[in-house]
Amino acid sequence: MVYWNRFISYIYRYHDGYKCENSGFAKVAKVGRTGRLTVGLRNGMNSREEIYGVFIYRETLADEGAVGGEQTNEPVMIPLPVLVGKMRLRNGHGEECFSFCWDDVMESGRPVTAFAGIVIRRIQPDGNMGQEYYDSDIFCSSWTDSVIDYSRMWDAKRAGRDAEELSEAVREASITDTVTAELELESCAAPAEPVCSDEVETSETGTAIDKMFENYERLPLLPGSSLDDGLDSVIESVKISPNDIGLLDMCNWKLGVNSFLTHGYYSYKYLMFGKVIFSPDDDRVSYILGVPGVYSSREKYLAGIFGFDRFVPEKETHIKTGSFGYWIVDIR
Repeated sequence: MVYWNRFISYIYRYHDGYKCENSGFAKVAKVGRTGRLTVGLRNGMNSREEIYGVFIYRETLADEGAVGGEQTNEPVMIPLPVLVGKMRLRNGHGEECFSFCWDDVMESGRPVTAFAGIVIRRIQPDGNMGQEYYDSDIFCSSWTDSVIDYSRMWDAKRAGRDAEELSEAVREASITDTVTAELELESCAAPAEPVCSDEVETSETGTAIDKMFENYERLPLLPGSSLDDGLDSVIESVKISPNDIGLLDMCNWKLGVNSFLTHGYYSYKYLMFGKVIFSPDDDRVSYILGVPGVYSSREKYLAGIFGFDRFVPEKETHIKTGSFGYWIVDIR
């Protein structure tokens, strides 16, 4: 059970009931009376386009304390899932947003605070919910400290009803055009994303950026060589918050709901907004947005899922691993 109006949790892959690597983020937020669940997921085990069912679940106490056949002294909980919707994974990754009534999730009669996590699993073409369905990897995010036996989630009492729900999800997905699915994803992340072509808007944005560099707390100069563009440059930067993204061109606003960015801001309490300067005689200027973090293969994997595929260390170094710096994306 959760008691927050906004939070982020990690999603992990489970194989044969055992927890494996981190595979993404789940973000839950309350907007008025509406609940929004944003899921960013990467399944490196498969590059085919696949459809996954996304479930939110409650917990119920198991009859006996065993997980995966192993006895435990801790109380064991069994998830009771409710289908929230479906998402596509293309080339092994995808992001989707789901909306529902905060106080009555998917007409279950229960509020978000009654639920304890999410489960994501592949939808088979025949909507199969039997044991062979569980044999495929699942992706789970728990919002509690409970010991959970995910293998017992799909019992016989629920199999029929859930199979019907999943079959319907498959039918809907099969007739949904790929372009439509992409437009739905973009409209969820940024409900009204205008084209960045208005000259007045550009002028106002430039003024707002100038004020940021005049008034905000400055960060140390960053080495531009780490941008790997082959150009000699330095990066001037200041500390900003996600709210400041609204001062940029509207085509950048969807970054404000990027799960990786939000998670990094919660951890470090600031974001980096940088101006790439090539030389005193060069009029070219470009801008970047950075999420603070420490370089590791795991963080590189997660950052790449959400579009932050480059890392700028705070200090020039030949060994990035273990270095503090910023996962960056270009600003238009």
